[in-house]
Order: sequence, then C-alpha cells, then structure tokens
Amino acid sequence: MVTNLCRLTLLAGCIQAATVQAGSLADIYQQALQHDPQLKASASSALAGAEAIPQAEAGLRPTISLSANASRNETETRDFNNSGYTVSLSQPIYDSAAWHGVKRGEALSRTAQLQYDQAQQNLIIRSVESYLNVLRAKNTLETTQAEERAIKRRLDQVNAQFDVGLIPVTDVHEAQASYDNAKVARILAEGELDNSFEAIERLSGQSYSDVDTLSAKYPIENLNRTTLTHG
Repeated sequence: MVTNLCRLTLLAGCIQAATVQAGSLADIYQQALQHDPQLKASASSALAGAEAIPQAEAGLRPTISLSANASRNETETRDFNNSGYTVSLSQPIYDSAAWHGVKRGEALSRTAQLQYDQAQQNLIIRSVESYLNVLRAKNTLETTQAEERAIKRRLDQVNAQFDVGLIPVTDVHEAQASYDNAKVARILAEGELDNSFEAIERLSGQSYSDVDTLSAKYPIENLNRTTLTHG
C-alpha cells in the first residue's frame, strides 16, 4: 500500500512538473528552438544540402585503382609462381558534367541554408504570434467575464423590480437574453484561451498554464537610419 502511494505521489509530481505555471516570450522561443518540427526539418535539409558540394566535387578528384594478379605454372622439373600488382592514378583534366555538378551542388547548399535561415526567422514570428494570441485571449476573457458580471447584476435588479410589479415581464426576458449572450461570449473566450495555450504547446513542446504579461516599462524605440544600416 505504501509503495503504491509513493508511485502515485511520484506520478503526480511528474505531471505537475510537466506543466509550467508561467512562461516568458524568451522561454517559449527557446523551447521552440529545441522542439519545433518545422525548424528540425529545415535543419535536416540544410545538412543534406551541405553534403551536396563534397559529393559533387568527388567527380573532380583523382582516382586511384589497385589490381593484383597471380599465376602458377607447373613443369616436370620446376613450379613457377608469377604475381604482379598494378596501381593507376587518373585525374580528369576537364569534365563538363562534373563541373556543372559542383555548381549545382553549391546552389543547392546555398538554397538549403537560406531556407533554414528563413525557417529560423519564421519561428521567431510564430513564437511572438503565439505569445500575443494568449495575451489577447486572456484580455478578451477578462472583458467577457466583467460584462457577464455586470449584466448579471442588471438581471438581478430587473427580477427584483418585476417581483414588486414595477416593470413588465418583457423587460425580464430581454435582460435574461442579454445575460445568456454574455455567458456564451465568456464560454467562447475560454475556448479561445485554451486553443492559444495548445498552440504554444505544439510549438514549444511545453505545457503552460499562463504567460508573463508585457511590461508597461518595456522600451519601444523607433527605427532610424543608423539602426537600419548597422543593426
């Protein structure tokens, strides 16, 4: 019984550790660098493209070949064993197909590297978008929750006025419809927040229950000519 309890406690601790309470944009991006499948696929393509150059240059390098032969002759008085070795070295003076292959390999390597650089830039954009989507969804949820509370108070007031005969029942129905719409908006906002957290988990491989908010003191500077030239 004690052993099973220890196992359950350990499992619960592992599950809790797998969920990060809050994460910054830098945390999300660093996790995405290690996990994002799109970036990994692009990195593999870049490595394969880099191998295209030495493979293509192999056709321009000298080749060495070695061959050996042996024979045996028997006569009535003696046995003769003959053996020989041949080494040959060849170097193409000009091979048009090989030179074009090298140029093609260089182009493939540059293309793969550019695609990998683009994938890295794209990962930054996707990390920022995922982070901002969570903040946007949180703000929307907070707004809908506040609206729901305000409309609920209004509904309570309308019901109280109806009970003492101050307003007709149509006012109650209208207030109830407004409250129902507010509840639906809040439920949709909760779903959007869950979806935004799931998007971060797919990107980073890490489950987050919250993200750090933007600091009001974060410096925002306009781009200038010096930044564009030397940045």
